[in-house]
Amino acid sequence: MKMGFPHVQLAYDGLEFEVQADEAARVSREHESSQVSRAATGNTRSTRLSVFSSSQGWASRYANFGHSSVLAIGNFDGIHLGHQAILRATVERAHALHAVPTALTFDPSPRKVLRPETAPPMLSTNAQRMDWFNALGLEAVVVLPFTLDLARLSPEEFVEQILVRDLHVRAVLVGENFRFGHKQAGDVRLLSELGSKHGFDVVIIPPVVYRGEVVSSTIIRREVAEGDVSQAARLLGRPFALTGEVVIGTERGGNSHSQR
Repeated sequence: MKMGFPHVQLAYDGLEFEVQADEAARVSREHESSQVSRAATGNTRSTRLSVFSSSQGWASRYANFGHSSVLAIGNFDGIHLGHQAILRATVERAHALHAVPTALTFDPSPRKVLRPETAPPMLSTNAQRMDWFNALGLEAVVVLPFTLDLARLSPEEFVEQILVRDLHVRAVLVGENFRFGHKQAGDVRLLSELGSKHGFDVVIIPPVVYRGEVVSSTIIRREVAEGDVSQAARLLGRPFALTGEVVIGTERGGNSHSQR
């Protein structure tokens, strides 16, 4: 369907479907979407991404050979325009410091482990996040399995054991509402204090505002739930993709015989 709506892309195990739209709406919205996409991704080049399931794995590959990291930390669900701002800044600073541009993220999300009844549906799969990290120019990603043991680390322990000891961090880039450590006791102020103590910079990236609203995963979930996937695509900087398993139903839709 070449005339499909450009912001809608529903993907189920490799099968993609596009929703039909009026041609005039398609042309105008395609123009707006292309402007947002170019602004979101810039001219960053794709790299070969190294993915680690532990900070020690990163250390074996990089720190043991004298390399340091510039680190972006977060859940990065959906990797929307706000996430992209943090990740692009991470890549730029890493290149300036001759360090490894690295993302530190978690799987599953902390809320799914600590408060599963309140955990929202995810906007992206882990594989999709890796693809987008790669496209934005990161060299490495540490995907920490989020466990109760990890959740029990105090903010100081998290910084000392993971960021300093293993990742040899030179700069950390986060959003202004970043929280970390046991019971989310750590915030950007404490992170800055620990950075001064251990010799790394902390850069707080301001939120991205689109049409008067701060871009967030929560807002994008709202737009998707309300059926406005066009707005969700603008906030993501690309078409919204839904991935899942195809389940065979009653097969009534395949019945070509009408009953009378």
